[in-house]
Amino acid sequence: MEEIAVRVDDDLDRPRQSAYETALAHCEEARLADALVPVKVKSAAALLNLLNRQFSSQPYTSKFIYQHQLNIWVYRCVNVIVGAAIRPEPRQYREFVSKGVLKSEALPPDHQAVKILQNPNAYDTWRDLAEKIWTSWELTGMWFLLFDERLNTLDHLRSDRMEILPDNRKLIGGYRYSVVGQTQDFLPEEVVYGRHWNPDDDYYGLPPLKAASNSIASHMKASEWNLNFFDNSAMLLGYLKSSYDFSNDKALLEQIRSEWSELYQGYSKFGKFAVLGGDLDWKPLSPTHTEMGFVALLDRARDEIAAAFGVPNIFMNVTEGMNYANSREHQSILWQTKMIPQIKKLEATLDKFLNSHFADKGERIVTLFDLTQIEALREGAVAEAEASRVYTQSGQRTINEARARRGEASLDGGDVSLVPMSFVRLDQVGDVLAGLTPATGQLSASRARVKRKSLIPDPAKRLAHWTETKGIITAGQNRMQRLIVAIVSDWRREMLANLNADKSVKAIETKALSALEIIFDLDAATGMLKRLSKPIFEDSTKRGGDRVFATANLPGAFNLHDPNVDAKLRAAEQRFVNRIGDANWNRVKDSLTEGINNGEPIRDLAARIEAEMDRIDSNALTIARTEVLPRYHEGQIEGMRQSGVIEQKEWLSAFADDSREEHMAADGQLVGIDESFLVGGEYLAYPGAPSGSASNVINCLCDVLPVVAGVEE
Repeated sequence: MEEIAVRVDDDLDRPRQSAYETALAHCEEARLADALVPVKVKSAAALLNLLNRQFSSQPYTSKFIYQHQLNIWVYRCVNVIVGAAIRPEPRQYREFVSKGVLKSEALPPDHQAVKILQNPNAYDTWRDLAEKIWTSWELTGMWFLLFDERLNTLDHLRSDRMEILPDNRKLIGGYRYSVVGQTQDFLPEEVVYGRHWNPDDDYYGLPPLKAASNSIASHMKASEWNLNFFDNSAMLLGYLKSSYDFSNDKALLEQIRSEWSELYQGYSKFGKFAVLGGDLDWKPLSPTHTEMGFVALLDRARDEIAAAFGVPNIFMNVTEGMNYANSREHQSILWQTKMIPQIKKLEATLDKFLNSHFADKGERIVTLFDLTQIEALREGAVAEAEASRVYTQSGQRTINEARARRGEASLDGGDVSLVPMSFVRLDQVGDVLAGLTPATGQLSASRARVKRKSLIPDPAKRLAHWTETKGIITAGQNRMQRLIVAIVSDWRREMLANLNADKSVKAIETKALSALEIIFDLDAATGMLKRLSKPIFEDSTKRGGDRVFATANLPGAFNLHDPNVDAKLRAAEQRFVNRIGDANWNRVKDSLTEGINNGEPIRDLAARIEAEMDRIDSNALTIARTEVLPRYHEGQIEGMRQSGVIEQKEWLSAFADDSREEHMAADGQLVGIDESFLVGGEYLAYPGAPSGSASNVINCLCDVLPVVAGVEE
């Protein structure tokens, strides 16, 4: 049996000695790579940590975990990869074959396959578990999850404590998990196991650190040399040479040594200029940092470590030649070459070894990570959406085929190819859309048979539809309200802090209006407004477009990245920035200018800022509703336009006690998609349109319904 020699500090008290003895008792059956490992430890916890590393089932994995803790570039690479990996949310879908066609639909939130990823265990969220998976994957080349079917939980198992039990027939007969001598065996179906393929091992993964071992060792040795340099008093090795014979004058020799140490030895005196005399000559024994190419060595090791992990150099805080454009390019490279391939591999592993436990007969449950919110992939997503539009409209690809390429669930009716109508006579388009056989020369009769009718004529159903709309709008406006309140709070704090700064006070005391530029950074504020409002506007617009397709029961999906939609969103963001940023700052500036000209003290100027910020706070809800509602309706209008079959829109009045009489009177009014409703004597493209007066649009909660052609029997 192997044994370990541990030297315990003599000054430990008995309770700590007992902790050592307990730790050592667990090690009696542990296997060690070396027969004798002399170690000095300072605590029982440190000893246990040491033992966990020493008794690892796979010794090299412990070595790499140890390097992760000590080497900055290993830590940085893993940090970058894990930070990117935990961003996309997993989505669970059910795939099945219906009438010879493969279909897909999202699983409901209460499905066990969904719940286990949303809440994997009592201690982890999905992102916590994902962090452990990816960290283990990158450091050890493999990862293990324990699946408890009875409790429907997933727990991470450390790779360095896991041993794979071979089987001649099934390859893997089971798994053994060991911690300080205690072991637990698991069946193959209880463990979800993934790895980087290792051509030199049938069971254990090949970590990137293996390929980077020499570079990591070089970097760590160089860093260690540097530390030792300072530990050794930051003095290069060398000697003083003299022709004088000190054998008969020991006192002079000791005097020179003492003076040299006092004047030049120690890190605090490093770089101090030495003056030699008395026939003394300095002869160095060790090379300098420059002579060793120290910086180049560290840089090369850093680059090789990053290359092994597949992380672009720009993420290693390499600033040479870095700018915004190539930063985005490197983000895209990271996702395209590293993250997406591994995410797809993770999806396949979860499908095979986890989701199969939840699938019913005749179906398959698959995991797809939502990559649509990854900023670095946004341009590619827009290009893919445009390509899908061309392919589907030309009949080369069905809607569901296009959605499958983007990892989205299929839609009812999306498996039928769309046929271009470029060669249908214009006077027969209505008949074709209505599913009739066109009759040549019957333009007037064809038009006479088509009438427009509301999709929701029943009052109770109209109320239900409006109630759902109100919920969607309320959720969006609440998000916007919280955003406005938070931003105003930041502005208030920034202005008051800068107002009391010495530079501002001196400028104000001399009535220099340049102090106003010191108090508030308008460019930073407007940049923040645009960045934070963008996802809210996009979400409201998409909900409006999706609602149209759902209400009219149309195949296909709303395209948020359509150029028309994108242009409207950018214009809306700019209007919001001008209204909230520029306009309110101008009010604050005018008020402060008046106070400064009046010679008011800092206390009164601060009160003016407080008053203006309180005014915005009190109007936050109205501002939010006025901003969110138009985005929702613009999404509806663009959804109607994208559908290709919706020809008109209908005004649906709000079912509220405070609804305006003019708006109630407009209920049921039909106009073309690009035409405006006449409401309260004003033409409005939709409820809450910016073209209307404040009294006619503020706090409006009316809705718009799509209208399609209906055929009389």
